[in-house]
Amino acid sequence: MSEERRLATLLVFVQALERTATDDLLDLFDNLLTSLALRGETKRRRERRRSLKDLD
Repeated sequence: MSEERRLATLLVFVQALERTATDDLLDLFDNLLTSLALRGETKRRRERRRSLKDLD
């Protein structure tokens, strides 16, 4: 295999790994934000229930 072809193959391989890593990172970030949003919603509901009990 020529030097030029080896470098081209290596470049394509690295680009594929980069895309995969980026996709994985975006999935992790999405999961983190979803988890934080759910925690916030749970906290808001809990506080709302407490405030409703205070009104009774």
